[in-house]
Amino acid sequence: MDSNNGLQTLKGGEFLLDGYITLGEQKEITFGGSKYTLQCFEGDHEDEYLLKKDQKVCLFQNGVLKMIYEEEADGAQIGEFTRFENGCVSFVQSFDDILDNRNFNRIVNHVNGKRMEIYSHDSDKLMYHGEFNERREREGWGIQYDETSGRMLLEGIWKGNKLVEIIRKIEGTIMIEFKRNGNNTTASNRVPFYVGEFIYDESKESFIRNGRGYWIDEETRIATREVEWKDGVEVSGRDLYDGWYTRSTTPKPKPKPKPKPKPAPMPVPAPAPAPAPKREEPAPKREEPAPKREEPAPLRFSVTGSTKWTDVSLQVTDLTISSNCCNDLNALDLNRFEWLRSIEIGNECFGSVQTFKIDGLNRLKSIKIGNNSFTQRKNDEEENENENGDSESKSFHILNCGSLKSIQIGEYSFSDFAGDFELSNLPQLQSIQIGTIGNDSSNFLYSSFEIRDLPNLQSITLGDFAFAGSLSTIIENLPSLQSIRLGWCVLHGINVDSCSLTLRNLPNLTSITSVKWSFQYPRVVTLENIPNLQNVKLPYSFQKVRSKSISNVSSILADLVEIDE
Repeated sequence: MDSNNGLQTLKGGEFLLDGYITLGEQKEITFGGSKYTLQCFEGDHEDEYLLKKDQKVCLFQNGVLKMIYEEEADGAQIGEFTRFENGCVSFVQSFDDILDNRNFNRIVNHVNGKRMEIYSHDSDKLMYHGEFNERREREGWGIQYDETSGRMLLEGIWKGNKLVEIIRKIEGTIMIEFKRNGNNTTASNRVPFYVGEFIYDESKESFIRNGRGYWIDEETRIATREVEWKDGVEVSGRDLYDGWYTRSTTPKPKPKPKPKPKPAPMPVPAPAPAPAPKREEPAPKREEPAPKREEPAPLRFSVTGSTKWTDVSLQVTDLTISSNCCNDLNALDLNRFEWLRSIEIGNECFGSVQTFKIDGLNRLKSIKIGNNSFTQRKNDEEENENENGDSESKSFHILNCGSLKSIQIGEYSFSDFAGDFELSNLPQLQSIQIGTIGNDSSNFLYSSFEIRDLPNLQSITLGDFAFAGSLSTIIENLPSLQSIRLGWCVLHGINVDSCSLTLRNLPNLTSITSVKWSFQYPRVVTLENIPNLQNVKLPYSFQKVRSKSISNVSSILADLVEIDE
């Protein structure tokens, strides 16, 4: 307090109440049936007061608890003190850090749990924020800062106060993310997979891609794609070719000039020349085939609520996301897991993700997503559909997956996705099942349904109200398609003049059925080359047709389409 003038030079002296000027003598008061000693202050601290009982001391400001500590009989603070902000614990620190002029070691109250923070005594800058052990050593996840400037340096893993793995390095506004492969504190052991701009969310302890970035190939260490991010969401991007923007930019090496042949020496005459020995041609060199990349051993990984995506190995082959996971993420990028064979996502996951995009996973065979995932609109009543299901900024893309055979999506997942729905270059895809017939599913409620050029697709199943508001429905160029099964109000359409339906080049389609009200609103209907239909059940369809074009279509379908007079 005011008598401790010698403490004014100590950093952190305010926690020793340096500069507090007492107002009058201490008083004995009774509060809650217990006796306390009350000490008030004046000047800059006139809104504060102390209550003491035995060795325990509580400092209040405007009646709100500000600090708790213990003191000896002579008034000297001992042990640790707990600092509060707005009634919440801010941190715990030892008085000895202040008295001995040491770095400040604090246990802070973070929304993700207790964290240790270390501040430099010389610069007052944060040096470390992260997990710790019972000896208050750096242990587990943490972030290291520059002692002089306070600049963030790296995110890593510590063991016994020693850095053992670097997750990412920070260089100004750029972060370099590394593959989790154990001890990579030596530069030559680091395997980078992404370099780019970022923002740091302190409350979530999360690094969010924001601005320009580059995917780095694990083997060549060259950028394969340039991407623009906004708050963790990819907004644009383009592929790179050996680091070049275009394939033709790479300069071709000039061929070396062939050496000119030397003139043959003149033969020396001899009386009886010996026959010249035969010149043996060297055996042609055998060209070795380029080494193939080894397939990793099957590696299954399950993501739970406590999993960090940096923990997922890039060599994972079968990825499972538990239910009720990852709803705080606004972006999902699975394309860097090039060895994936299967993706299974549970119920109620990724509720904040705006774009679903799988591109170029050529080993992927199956995608399965549960109920109520990738949506803010879960199990709504029918009367609320119009007000909750129209988000054109949300889009769905599965592209360039050469081995993908099946796509299965549960009820209400993607229900508020109203942007693009795109399936392209999936040569092995055999089945699409979205929602459940007989249950309100409402997947992609206001997206247009356009499926084309999938050579092995055999079946399409859409649950009740899936794509109900499809403005443009196109199902064409599917030579292997055999059945289309639709629930209630699937591909119902919108009651506007631009609503259209095209079914074209489906030579092996034998069955198309709906519970009721599918294809009700299309004004323009085009049906071409569907010659082998045997089972057609489309009650209450084609009620608003203004024009039609029908060619080489089984009569059991063609006869249902009549112009609405």
